[in-house]
Amino acid sequence: MYKRQSVDQVWLDFADEMMPIEINQFKLNNSEVHYRDFHTHPKIDLFLNKIYAEAQNLGTVEDTTKVLPATAKMTANMYGGSLVVNAKLNIFNKNIPDFDANVKINNLPLPYLNNFTQAHAKMDIEKGWFTAYVEAAAKNGQLKGYAKLFVKELDVIDKKEAKGMRFKDQVNESLVEAAAWILKNKKTGKIATKVKFEGKLTDPNI
Repeated sequence: MYKRQSVDQVWLDFADEMMPIEINQFKLNNSEVHYRDFHTHPKIDLFLNKIYAEAQNLGTVEDTTKVLPATAKMTANMYGGSLVVNAKLNIFNKNIPDFDANVKINNLPLPYLNNFTQAHAKMDIEKGWFTAYVEAAAKNGQLKGYAKLFVKELDVIDKKEAKGMRFKDQVNESLVEAAAWILKNKKTGKIATKVKFEGKLTDPNI
């Protein structure tokens, strides 16, 4: 009778003992990834499609000549907006992977996220586009970076639907619109902020 063995050691040590791995190149072509939560109301199904990703020099064999021996890049469609990721990393660091990465989300149409915002924030977004630039680096579990966030032409309340809304939901959406108006650059029509973060990967300060 087969008895299942538990693996109580670091998984990378286990992988090294079983079989040293070296992947010269890994590619994804025209792929799709979903985030789904069927326990919320409404149910959530967010996705990226037209994903093209490439990673090089992935391996469990340690390369002492480079701090971040692996590279990865990815592009994807986000409901007509775009996602671009570029990273250098040591994915097989035996603690937490070290990396240096930048991410750009460009012109994501916010109404497509309404299932998520309705489920978690109880509000509808009628109009708006989201853009973000993120740069981050981590070494030995310590993270440092920043994010620049932009929202353009945000419209949260649909005046035609407001009459049928619960008062609590109207208040929530009104507060969002008020915050948007305060933060908006009157010349460009954009809401923008820069957020810095640093500290442990498991609990960074923002």
